[in-house]
Amino acid sequence: MRAKITKRRADVARDQAMAVGRPIVLFDTGQPGFVLKASPTGNRTYQFRYRMGGRNTPLRTYTIARHGDMTPEQARRQAQALLGDVRQGIDPAAQKLKRAAEARGALTLAQVAADFMDVHVRAKRKSSTVAEYERLLRTLILPSFGARRLGDISSGDIERWHYGKRATPYQANRALAVLSKLMSWGGSRGYRQGDNPCRPVERFKELPRKRYLSPTEIAQIGGAIRELESGEGLSPHVAALFRVLLLTGMRKDELRLLEWRRVDLIRVVIVLEDRDAKGGARDVPLSAPVMQILSSLPRLAGNDFVFVGNRVGRPVVNVSKPWARVLKAAGIDRARIHDLRHTAASVGVAAGVSLTLIGGVLGHKSHQTTARYAHLSDDPVRASSEAIAARIDKALGSPAGHTKLAS
Repeated sequence: MRAKITKRRADVARDQAMAVGRPIVLFDTGQPGFVLKASPTGNRTYQFRYRMGGRNTPLRTYTIARHGDMTPEQARRQAQALLGDVRQGIDPAAQKLKRAAEARGALTLAQVAADFMDVHVRAKRKSSTVAEYERLLRTLILPSFGARRLGDISSGDIERWHYGKRATPYQANRALAVLSKLMSWGGSRGYRQGDNPCRPVERFKELPRKRYLSPTEIAQIGGAIRELESGEGLSPHVAALFRVLLLTGMRKDELRLLEWRRVDLIRVVIVLEDRDAKGGARDVPLSAPVMQILSSLPRLAGNDFVFVGNRVGRPVVNVSKPWARVLKAAGIDRARIHDLRHTAASVGVAAGVSLTLIGGVLGHKSHQTTARYAHLSDDPVRASSEAIAARIDKALGSPAGHTKLAS
């Protein structure tokens, strides 16, 4: 449809588009390439349509403005200026994309990080991951790079920053991983050009953090929990939380945030959904000791959580201080709450349970994760070897003067 584009013609085009349920395109009779597009939703947009290089080249569209943001006369003058650019060999759409890319590249890391957290991390990651990203950005990344333009940060800048945190290699590596994800995300969305500057930076070697409680230490922990619980140094729910952590090998927040509706007493399992567990949805079998602990816990009206805290309707929040009291009462210098999970795995290995089954109990996604415990199987294998050798040795009959080697 061709006509001189005016406010009245724009209103008519809108009504026609809404009536027929499809877009109406109006080509201006006075200015070449000047177009009004009216959609069935009532929106109207001024456009400039052109070709770079003649009739055999693709038709391109440059959006000038929405009707209302510009008058028809203002949009027509803009189309006239764009036609002048085309006649000089300047592609308006390409220039617009270039300006948009330059504007995105001028954004600071703090500005891009806010977008990264909103549309990527908070929308797609679990709450514990979100909290860890927020902490690392706030404490380690933004203080150093927040005010810098994302596109100006180099691999050398990041390597010097990472080296400056060598006293805490684990935290430095975690922060570098978050920064790397931010850079990759920003690059894929046009906030910066070139390769991820974090990629060439070598991570620090980390000392193993796994710790396994010995049977003696487990007994000391159990005694300390009973002592503190009887003396009101631990609430029944916190004491139960520590016991169930060790008995199940579950992650702290999987249990801390557990609601009663997830406890299936008929199937005798805890039902974890994908958003509840780092390793994804799974059923955690409830052993008889765990069932006894859960059945003894008081349920509070208005609180859906199994392990309730001091605030009404909320779960246990800070378990680090109670755990420190347990360690002190047990006479154990160093052990993390997460080490209870490692200990459960080590007990399973010592009992001869296969790594595949242990991985299922702990909710590991990858067999490689469970393989970290493979070295612990040496003791049961050695014990089995000794038992076999002893029986065979007895059947063979020890020769005179035979001296058994100390194991």
